[in-house]
Amino acid sequence: MKSLSNTPYTIHLLDVYTTKNNTYIITELCEGGDLSKIIGKQKNLTESQSITYMKEMLSGYQSLYKHHIIHRDLKPANIFLKNGEVKIADFGFSMKSS
Repeated sequence: MKSLSNTPYTIHLLDVYTTKNNTYIITELCEGGDLSKIIGKQKNLTESQSITYMKEMLSGYQSLYKHHIIHRDLKPANIFLKNGEVKIADFGFSMKSS
């Protein structure tokens, strides 16, 4: 996540704190919620919204590809919105490719 700090469509890692029992990952706040909740509330996205979100997700995924990162868990619950822009999150299953 540290290597993605300058990419616009991935969630930014701010800090990591480790205690005896826990590790805390601090990321930027995405006040828009996640895409699954938005789809659940609105039932349908407009064509314009869908195209915008898809373009941003593809740009974010392209950034992952350039950094040799495979996400492996891309789904609406892992797509957050900040100021109306997509942020790919939840890199728990991701891996670095060679």
